[in-house]
Amino acid sequence: SLLLSVSEGSLLGGMDAESMDGWTDYETVSQYWPEGEKCQRAQSLSDSKCRDLASFSVVFVFQADYFSCVATIVYMRKENCLYQACPSSDCNKKVIDQQNGFYRCEKCNREFPNFKYRLLLSANLADFGDNQWVTCFQETAEVLLGRKAEELGQLRETDEEGFDEVFQKANFSTHIFKNRVKLETYNDESRVKVTVMEVLPVDHRVYSRRLLSNIRKLAH
Repeated sequence: SLLLSVSEGSLLGGMDAESMDGWTDYETVSQYWPEGEKCQRAQSLSDSKCRDLASFSVVFVFQADYFSCVATIVYMRKENCLYQACPSSDCNKKVIDQQNGFYRCEKCNREFPNFKYRLLLSANLADFGDNQWVTCFQETAEVLLGRKAEELGQLRETDEEGFDEVFQKANFSTHIFKNRVKLETYNDESRVKVTVMEVLPVDHRVYSRRLLSNIRKLAH
């Protein structure tokens, strides 16, 4: 099963890096993400792929599971990562350029003289054992790229080389990724979609201790 949540979130949720020092068993703890009364277990990308999707029961098809991982960005699809969206604060629907200085939002059934840029980024993450395509929406994509969507939109229109440099700089950077996994069905075909919910910097001190602990375990 892809169900990774555990119920001890209240016990681990308040731990800082020093408190986590003793929790070095990668198989049981390693890194947790508090989420209300639940938290999600860290695992490698190969572990997440090896879960038996056939064991997904009907009740889980429309529910999401979570895992976290330390991974490196190896590729990002920049060609269609930005789109022109409705400027309304509560709407992110793509607008249609009317070619007359106005942009139409079908959801709001209105035309606007302006739009806002939104990010929808597809990225490939890799760790020591595997790789995984993920989807990053506005907030997480901005963290990875280090730029706001509006800045990127202006760069794409005025400085293509500068736009490319943003992606080149972000490539091969390593982060902690909190991911949502959901089994989706389209045209009678089921597939697993992985969406990045949060991106955090790696605490290399804690992470190195965990790796050393794993190496010692393998040596015995």
